[in-house]
Amino acid sequence: MIDKKNISFNIPIYQRPYAWSTKEVEVLLIDFYNAYKENRDKYYIGNIVTFPNNDKQDIVDGQQRFTTLFLIGVISNWKSNIELDYEIRENDRKFLKTINSNFNGKHQYQNINNNLIENLKFIKTFFEDKENHQDFKEWIYNSVKFVLTKLTNNIDVNKYFEVMNNRGIQLEKHHILKANLLKNIDDSDKKKYAKIWDYCSDMNVYLEEYILKDEENEDKIKEVRKSLLINPLDKFNEYNTISENVFDILVKNKETIDSDAKAETKKQFYKSIVCFETFLLHIYKITVDNTIKINDSDLLEIIKLDKVNAKKFIEDILTYRVLFDYFVFKRNKEHKSYLRLITNNGEIQSNNSSLLMIELLFEITSTKFNLWLTSFLRFVKKEKEIFNLVQNLEDADIRVFEDKLNQGTATPHYWFYKLDYLLWKHYNWNDIEILENFNIKEYRLKNLSSIEHIQPQNPKEECNKWEEFDIDNFGNLALISNHMNSKLSNQCFKSKKKDIEKQISNNTVESLKMLLVYSKYNQWNAKNCETHQFEMIEILNKSKCINIK
Repeated sequence: MIDKKNISFNIPIYQRPYAWSTKEVEVLLIDFYNAYKENRDKYYIGNIVTFPNNDKQDIVDGQQRFTTLFLIGVISNWKSNIELDYEIRENDRKFLKTINSNFNGKHQYQNINNNLIENLKFIKTFFEDKENHQDFKEWIYNSVKFVLTKLTNNIDVNKYFEVMNNRGIQLEKHHILKANLLKNIDDSDKKKYAKIWDYCSDMNVYLEEYILKDEENEDKIKEVRKSLLINPLDKFNEYNTISENVFDILVKNKETIDSDAKAETKKQFYKSIVCFETFLLHIYKITVDNTIKINDSDLLEIIKLDKVNAKKFIEDILTYRVLFDYFVFKRNKEHKSYLRLITNNGEIQSNNSSLLMIELLFEITSTKFNLWLTSFLRFVKKEKEIFNLVQNLEDADIRVFEDKLNQGTATPHYWFYKLDYLLWKHYNWNDIEILENFNIKEYRLKNLSSIEHIQPQNPKEECNKWEEFDIDNFGNLALISNHMNSKLSNQCFKSKKKDIEKQISNNTVESLKMLLVYSKYNQWNAKNCETHQFEMIEILNKSKCINIK
């Protein structure tokens, strides 16, 4: 962890003071201790970015982690040639030069940053509470690693620091992976591959927006779009026909960190449905090892460098990132889903509702890793028809079918989402009078978490009583929000219908299945429920997703 050379680190004037409390330090130490108990030989904590300042290295990014490691070293009595200095906090500087492993909270200086004092005391207590604390300290010294990234003199470090903070960028595990991959690339190519990696890592921006800021590149990117849409199979079989176009455009982009900062207001920011670490694992699973389990917290353990051709892997990342941008939806600032597709002339079109809705179905019902993306991106690379992409996703749930729907609140939510998707896509809503003010085209699947019993489980006295019928049957169930479930509560059918009519008039309908019930039936009894259930299961059957009666 500690460099054995004589080196002095400095906290420059533009850095905020040391801000970690004992809470953050405790989290770090617990992570260390868990890794120590697992006998892990290496534990990476990210990058420390520095800038040369005479005979010192100014810490540009990673000050909180580095200072905490320095304090751990003090309490552990490590013999080190490392010095930590503060440019403007003279008393903090003197304090750090005089403390040692015997620190008990007492000192002679005034106005010392209290976090330094409290964290030193906490670290000392944390170690003292561990029976094997000496062995644990040695493990930290030998096994905890960070990548020291030294910026060059020609970079405006103040602007770099400003941009990093404005973007909210934290140096994470993918930076470590990047550093390890670049070690295997010739120096002549290292810079351009690093640049491509950095562009691809910003998942919340469409990749082409980096390019289209330079107007001379617009015709080029349209050619890329056209090739991608018209014949992606042939183009991507040739591999570099598409990739190199985007690759070359990005590499030749002369924008600096400073111009990036000026361009922040020009870019439209979106929210990707996966982070870059998860995206990397999907690409690794597609191109290198199909047997891995995707878990971004284990990125550095999962991706085996000895299996990866560094150049090809980064080129694959670029290829699939282009596909991801054009075929997988993002969310905008208003949290609305947005799918950016491309037309035959290379223009953007964003109204392919069928593909958007089926992706929403999978995203809402998936884990945070969106495991469906692996097979979808693999399929997109080979397939050129949007219809076939939709059909592929519609048929994919054959592999995940739960064969029981009549489980009340334990019924898997997926099948409510699936049914609403099919009702949105195929059902004829035109003949239902109650829906005059409802625009089915604007309906979108939403995250919902509460299963509603249309006939209440504990009905009020004035409600019709059901005999010999299980109210937990699928026909009597709908997936809605917690708020709406609380509002409907144990109301009778007719009372609930008034609330549903308000949703229709406000265009805030949550469940199409429930909407259909209140639109078709004036009363809700066991017979109507059974009829509705049969119709809904038939719709699911016709979609080839289940075979249940």
